[in-house]
Amino acid sequence: FLSWSFCEGAIICYDNLGLERIESAREGLLADQVNDDSHVSINMDFLRAQPSEDEDLPGGDFQVLEYHTSRSGSIGFTFKNGSTEYCCTRELQNDPEFKSAHSKSCDVDRVVIENQQDGDKLLQVTSIVFEDGKTSPKHRIFRKFNVIESGTHYVMFAFCDPNVPAVLASGCIEWRNYYGFLPAALHGIILFHFVMTLAYLGIGLVWFIMCAMYWRDILGLQGCIAGVLGVGMFEQLLWHSYYKDFNATGYSTVGLMIFSVLAQTLKRDVSRLLVLVVSMGYGVVRRSLGTTTYKVFLLGVVFFIFSAAHGVDQARDHSTEPSVIKKIILAFPIALINVTIALWIFFSMTRTMARLTERKQLVKLSLYRRFFIVLAVLIVLSVGWHVLEIWAFSPGVLETYFWDKAWIFTKDAFWEVFFFLMLLSVMIIWRPSANNMRYAYNKVEDEDEQRAATTDVELNVPLIEKGHNGAAAAEPSSDAASLAYKFTLDDDIGQESKMD
Repeated sequence: FLSWSFCEGAIICYDNLGLERIESAREGLLADQVNDDSHVSINMDFLRAQPSEDEDLPGGDFQVLEYHTSRSGSIGFTFKNGSTEYCCTRELQNDPEFKSAHSKSCDVDRVVIENQQDGDKLLQVTSIVFEDGKTSPKHRIFRKFNVIESGTHYVMFAFCDPNVPAVLASGCIEWRNYYGFLPAALHGIILFHFVMTLAYLGIGLVWFIMCAMYWRDILGLQGCIAGVLGVGMFEQLLWHSYYKDFNATGYSTVGLMIFSVLAQTLKRDVSRLLVLVVSMGYGVVRRSLGTTTYKVFLLGVVFFIFSAAHGVDQARDHSTEPSVIKKIILAFPIALINVTIALWIFFSMTRTMARLTERKQLVKLSLYRRFFIVLAVLIVLSVGWHVLEIWAFSPGVLETYFWDKAWIFTKDAFWEVFFFLMLLSVMIIWRPSANNMRYAYNKVEDEDEQRAATTDVELNVPLIEKGHNGAAAAEPSSDAASLAYKFTLDDDIGQESKMD
């Protein structure tokens, strides 16, 4: 399963695939000024459809173009209405808009190329010619184009001759950089995941040592943090192995990719739930979450399912614009769950801090105030990054400014660092120490505060008198709202005591 591979990314393969009209593929490549190792190679067979016994196929040809993104504006003609015509026809030659834009006419049944010069290494054209007759010959092409300028390189198949409207293609197009098969858009991602693996390993070792030093007073929350650290390190190691294998072979190993996505989804899921249960006061204000545990678990399962499906689809689909159906089925539920978790965290944090203020537990309150500040800073960073992403994914921006660093946006590199910083913040605030038990849930202390709260409520309850019919009647209170709040608080404390 781990070795299950498919042709995609650095090597694009065709198996008797029908090509017609205009077909193109592209990839970012970095020029190698020393050894000329970066190249685009085409090793393919092209076959015309078999004619009937009484039919002679007319002669004709089609063109294969390899060009740099700087020559994209020279290929085809774009009208003022935004439509583009790549093939030269009689109608296009006589079009007034085309005549006014071009100083010389184009060749009929050929690709429209403006100002093509002999020996241009950034735009090379190869013609595949089919002879006339009853035979249906197979043409093989093997061309290697050296990359002399970094940028996005295109391979286009243009079927402008009506005598050759389509062909069956078999073979592969290979895009190779001087450092391997990994596209330039992913250049640097191997080093990134290697550094992140070392980062998780480093803080994991520090956390393990601290837990070993104070193992008698370890909190349940600190054990959960250790689990998240382990998942995070395993996930980064999987991604590093996946991209290193991709770079060496040119093929995307589906099994390794799926395991990497599942580990990434598990880490993000557990990280979200960890922040949620911390904001609820688990292990500090509450010994357990009671029935809320099932709600948290269900939310985590739903998020994992949708996020895993979206992650696998995103890893396999290299298109820059996902379909509307994918957005509705996968992306929208994830966004809705994220909003739900964010609001739940906010309200839980507010309630926990209010409870600590009411109980005058100042040490625990200062802990949560620091945590609240950290979350606020991270939220501001995430909003700022979302704004930057909106600009980066605008038409043409990613291809123009970040074509060799697109992995920072498309492969969620920022969010990997974001989750790491969030986990690191939680680790610093809840680090193991000799004073661990100051932050732990204390049942005796809680019962004392509960009795104090109950006594306080009883002292403020107004006198109750008997009515004429023997029923109890309460005198109106001038502080009804305060009394109701105290009863609510007492009931809340009582429920927690039952759970404990």
